[in-house]
Amino acid sequence: MKIHLHKNAKTTPAQRALIQTDSHLNTAELAQKIGVSPTTVRKWKKRDSVYDRSHVPCRLPTALTPLQETMVVLIRLCLRSGLDDLHAIVRRFIYPDYARSSLKRCLKRYGISRPAPLPVHPDYQGSILYYSVIRLPDTAKTRNGEFIHIALDCSSRFVHLEFTSDAYLSDPCGFMKALYAHFPATILGMCAQDLIDLSGTSFAHEAHACFIHNLCKTRRPFPVTPDSHPSINRDLMEKTRPWDMIREALISIGGLDEFKNRLLLYLFFYNTRLCQRTLKHKTPKEALRERYLLYPGSFRFRPE
Repeated sequence: MKIHLHKNAKTTPAQRALIQTDSHLNTAELAQKIGVSPTTVRKWKKRDSVYDRSHVPCRLPTALTPLQETMVVLIRLCLRSGLDDLHAIVRRFIYPDYARSSLKRCLKRYGISRPAPLPVHPDYQGSILYYSVIRLPDTAKTRNGEFIHIALDCSSRFVHLEFTSDAYLSDPCGFMKALYAHFPATILGMCAQDLIDLSGTSFAHEAHACFIHNLCKTRRPFPVTPDSHPSINRDLMEKTRPWDMIREALISIGGLDEFKNRLLLYLFFYNTRLCQRTLKHKTPKEALRERYLLYPGSFRFRPE
């Protein structure tokens, strides 16, 4: 049996179990019998486990606030950016002096340091989109059931997003038709990931699962399939429980309308100004236009 002990441990799990269960010997006698100090005996008598605790501090001295870390996690889950590109996004929009090593530790701490690769097809055929939905927490200044729909082109990294309410559940093809009208490339299909719920409710997951099921069944205007590598969104959100922080942030910036304006502004800068290493230091808009020049047959209309 393999036992994990700290480097300077003075007792084994068997000795610790003896300390916790032996009621015939007092502290001094147990210490003399095992060959440790009475302080060590008293420490293990108070514990329920016989294994060493982690030496990691309960509160890590991180550069980002919990809300900023939540934003980094959401960007990673929705855009699936690599470490260098995600670092550029964080330095541009969240924290200008954030170190790459700190970002790597942050992703590893949340268990998303190695996401599954995105599905891709040859550029001359068309585009595969990666679809994700974020449900915002309800506040006094927002209507109930606000959703952010995000569609990522896996080839050019171009992002399209829309805001909707609960009404989208009754019309599974509404968002898809709007996306089809705005996105210039031929859409071969869409890979949909689990709902990212920031509201702290449970019914949204069932409604979203029904929504994705209806999309997969209709296959209009293009086929939709669930993500074959399900992410840890639900467990991650339960671990971080960010909805109270995000609710307060929405109220502090002036409500949902101001949040929409800022997010759309950030989206414009992301698509048109932010060069990415994955795209050979081009912006998503430039990559989309370059692809049109090489493979015009894979586009339905010329990108702007």
